[in-house]
Amino acid sequence: MTSFLTMLSGILVARFFKKKKWWLKVHKRLNIAAVVLAVLGILIIAVYVQTSGSPHFRVSHAFYGAAAFILLLAAPALGFAMFKIKDKTKILRIKQLHRWSGRTTSVLMAAAIIAGFSLMGFI
Repeated sequence: MTSFLTMLSGILVARFFKKKKWWLKVHKRLNIAAVVLAVLGILIIAVYVQTSGSPHFRVSHAFYGAAAFILLLAAPALGFAMFKIKDKTKILRIKQLHRWSGRTTSVLMAAAIIAGFSLMGFI
């Protein structure tokens, strides 16, 4: 949940504050923090599930989370790649992929959260 909110904050900064000088620096930092928080969360839950003896992938929450995690790693990689590539047509394609991977990641993270709340009986 914390990783999702941090990533969502990074997306909102990119969406609504591009006219500010600081937007890119804040966008990068928020999304790096989201990745770090997600990695910590995955490690904690992996240890918990392993010690409980339960299978790791038995519910939709786990599958949504795994897909979101993969894209959560891809989105910043694409973002950083935009600054390394010199070919403008490739930059435009990577920028599109970066944006869509970020959007898709946020939707998958939201689905994982909802599925997790459903598992716990909150909804």
